[in-house]
Amino acid sequence: MKWIWLSMALVIAGCGGGHWTPPAKTTVQLEEDQAFCRSQSEKVSSATGSDTVMEAAFRQQGYEDCLLERGWFMQDSSESRASRMARNQTITEQSQRIQELEDALAKERIISEQARQIQTLEAELEGYRNAQPTR
Repeated sequence: MKWIWLSMALVIAGCGGGHWTPPAKTTVQLEEDQAFCRSQSEKVSSATGSDTVMEAAFRQQGYEDCLLERGWFMQDSSESRASRMARNQTITEQSQRIQELEDALAKERIISEQARQIQTLEAELEGYRNAQPTR
């Protein structure tokens, strides 16, 4: 489960790499809108009293949604959206594969422990059989 949260955080973190561009606004207006949106997104997370990866992701999403509602949009500076999405997909797939391997390993450990228990019981049973007087 921890890998799923980690992959979600990486996906959201991968949304950076650009700058906010206005349709017709000044840098001062951007700073004011960013401050407002940051305060709004902080209110959401402070209400719960904890700061998990998931809450940080929701806070970031709320911040970005707020700026979008105010007319700003993200202008990629280096990495294309398609490239970023492909990278995030790869991270998600790798995280899912890691989770599958961890689950398989846990099952293998259970099976190994059960096999040891069976061997112990078989040895105990053999001991009882050998202790019985023959007829």
